[in-house]
Amino acid sequence: MAAILLMNCAMLTDIGQTAVQDVPTLFLTKKISYSLGAVFSIILIMGIFSSCSAMLWTVSEKFVEQGTAKSRIFAACVCVAAFLLGLLPFAALVGKIYTVLGYIGLIFAGCVIYKRIRRIAGEKDK
Repeated sequence: MAAILLMNCAMLTDIGQTAVQDVPTLFLTKKISYSLGAVFSIILIMGIFSSCSAMLWTVSEKFVEQGTAKSRIFAACVCVAAFLLGLLPFAALVGKIYTVLGYIGLIFAGCVIYKRIRRIAGEKDK
């Protein structure tokens, strides 16, 4: 909790520069020490890789049976698609993905509310 508070205070002290950065925590780390920024960059890349690997596994598992030649081809195609999407600028990519996920979340919430209302209405009719 204290680390989050400290990081937020550090961002607010130089809000003019941190607000325009794609990864403000990396920017602040490089301001402290360039070597520390390099280490933090490697940590970020490893975190991104581990997240992507898990998501690739999940997507592949949902669409094709694991352990087959078809699953390896599908995984390779998903990797190529992810790589090509990764070539987009980070801010644009995050902006598009969060926007789409926000709309999907609203649709999902609407479906949950609709189902709840139908369930309550069905109980009243009995």
